Amino acid sequence: MGIVVCFIGLFIGQYDNIFLYALLGYAVGLLLISLFRYHQDKLNSEFTYRILKLKNSLSHYGLFIKIFPLFLTLVFAVTGDQISESTKLVFNNNGLDSLQIDIYVTLFWALLAAWAILLPLYFTRNDRVNSERLNELLNSIHNSPDKTLFKTYPDYYQEMLKGIDKVASDRSKNEEQKNIDQIHIILKTISEIVKYFSPHADNIEHIGANIWLIFSKQDQTDLINSLPPQINFHCTYQEDAISGVLVLLEDLIVTGNNSKNFDLPSNCMILPLPKTSTQNNIQYALPGTPKAAREGLSIYNDISLLHPDLRDFKASTQTAIKDYFSPKGGGKAIKSFASIRIGNAQNPIAVVNIDSQHNNILGDKQYYPTFFALLEPILTILRPKVLKYRGNFVQSKNYPWINKP
Repeated sequence: MGIVVCFIGLFIGQYDNIFLYALLGYAVGLLLISLFRYHQDKLNSEFTYRILKLKNSLSHYGLFIKIFPLFLTLVFAVTGDQISESTKLVFNNNGLDSLQIDIYVTLFWALLAAWAILLPLYFTRNDRVNSERLNELLNSIHNSPDKTLFKTYPDYYQEMLKGIDKVASDRSKNEEQKNIDQIHIILKTISEIVKYFSPHADNIEHIGANIWLIFSKQDQTDLINSLPPQINFHCTYQEDAISGVLVLLEDLIVTGNNSKNFDLPSNCMILPLPKTSTQNNIQYALPGTPKAAREGLSIYNDISLLHPDLRDFKASTQTAIKDYFSPKGGGKAIKSFASIRIGNAQNPIAVVNIDSQHNNILGDKQYYPTFFALLEPILTILRPKVLKYRGNFVQSKNYPWINKP
């Protein structure tokens, strides 16, 4: 790495052993790298979380910077005599005019010069990128509209786990009911965390949470075939563009005071799940849960913002949705909501829907990364329980949309 020391040794002429030049050069090279890193640490000293520094994966010459010094050291150790003699001739003759250019030696020094130029540039750029990324990461960790959340979040999380364990040990309930109760505990915990992000100082009674299950045509043929021809909001699911449905059941709805922010007709709601969210600038997924099922997320901080996103749907669907959220509709209490997918794009399982009786359910967008970071470990616990409930529901065939005698 420290080929510069080898260069100095050539002209001082104090050593005859070229391998010694290489070893000394490599050792001093390590020292130079350490000095650069020390300089980098000084630039970032205002950050208390040094361990979070990230590698600069964007630098296309990073590999050259790291490997080339060792390569040069080995080459210099093997062919040092040729390099030494040719270089001395250049300096002794005060230039290249009277010499035949040695391509090998020229290439050697050209690459060395490139490395010497790129070395400080690399660490300076690395430092800048690391600083920017670390800033973003620290902002997402510490950025919250209510700083007490970071003190109370561990308590909420532990209480949730204790509640889940308590239900699991309750011998008076069957396994299906235990699973439902545990889902309720998790949804209430999510509602508790959401209230910290609301600019309206919401208490939990204003926050609702529910889960929409996802069923695909391919995997749940019997369930899909049992559905009525027309589902909620005058939607249909028979078209080729529809890959399945989202179903909201009464079991999977909770709020802090056990009252719903909306009416649930026929004990369930059903919406179509398209194969794609958008195509050729045409919206196929309804705003909210269907969009979240395809894109992972759908947030409306004001329910009136929903209306422009309905323009690609038939008039009857647009009217039905607007009526639903109107002052006389079943969703009149909902003023904002956020929908978050459980599972990935290839295998969506369900959508968690959080709604509020006020606008701006999650507050300013700058707080979104913090909210989702706190939500992720909770969704990890929720996922297998939702899978279990969905499996039990399919196996029971007790579908609420089928008229029972």
